[in-house]
Amino acid sequence: MLSRLTCGVVTFFLCLGFVRPGFAQEGSASGIEQRVGKQLQKLEPQLPPEELILTGEDDLVLLRRRKFFTVKLDSSFGYVSNAYSSDDNKKHDEVVNENLSLRFETKIAEKYTVFADAGAFLARHVRFTDLNYDGVTGNLGARVPSGPWTFGFGYRASAIIEPGLDTRIVTQNSTSASASYGIAIDKNTSVVPSASASRVWASPDDFTNTSVRLGAAVVHRVAPDLMASLSVQGVKRWYDNYYEETNNQTRRDVGFDASLSLRWTPSENVSMSISSAVGYIDSTLNSSDYFNFSITPMVTLQINGL
Repeated sequence: MLSRLTCGVVTFFLCLGFVRPGFAQEGSASGIEQRVGKQLQKLEPQLPPEELILTGEDDLVLLRRRKFFTVKLDSSFGYVSNAYSSDDNKKHDEVVNENLSLRFETKIAEKYTVFADAGAFLARHVRFTDLNYDGVTGNLGARVPSGPWTFGFGYRASAIIEPGLDTRIVTQNSTSASASYGIAIDKNTSVVPSASASRVWASPDDFTNTSVRLGAAVVHRVAPDLMASLSVQGVKRWYDNYYEETNNQTRRDVGFDASLSLRWTPSENVSMSISSAVGYIDSTLNSSDYFNFSITPMVTLQINGL
């Protein structure tokens, strides 16, 4: 499995260019934004939670030694109550997620962070194997601190592919901007409200959309190597043309999600976490309404260099 992910990173642009141009039909693509979104979100240009959390003061964060590149593997096996992301077909399942990423990151003028990522990921469902997918992604981003504020900007290209790399489900190019504000409650606790907006251009263009998000996180250091966090987020999404020829209506979504997680980091190369989350979407397209509950244990292995 690891070698397959590694191959995905190396051949990212080859996959974008040479995967057979036929696309999966609506059935296999249904709910793909929700199922893949959490994996892609890990590469969005936001300050890492452990840095936002501890001080709320970017000056202290800057004193930490940064590594030029990081290789990271996330492995998880979790339960989802709504595998198809639709209340019209609500079925529970267990799913394995694997994410392999390579990040290059540096600072300009000892203040402005710029980074580039390449990644590969996959999902394998225990019961409903028609929901399985592979994916590759590339990301460019920057973070700009200004007092307690942190601003993020990014561009991402991704391809979601049916297992076997023979049929592309969807490809996306997106730009995003975000802002967060760190509020230190005490030396171990911070509250971080945030806002972001993104524009996604997709092929097929049924998935092209614009979204805005508002949220907040509360993070507390329980012990030197143990961190707890609670986050809530609301989203509004406008689709340009989501299968309107079939549905005869425009799709607009309003959503909410919340998560609670606990992470143990015994060393800089290993961390283990468990998270529980709920997600809700109210859509103008009834088949896209859903409520989901998930619980996910995860192990992360990380290698830092330079």
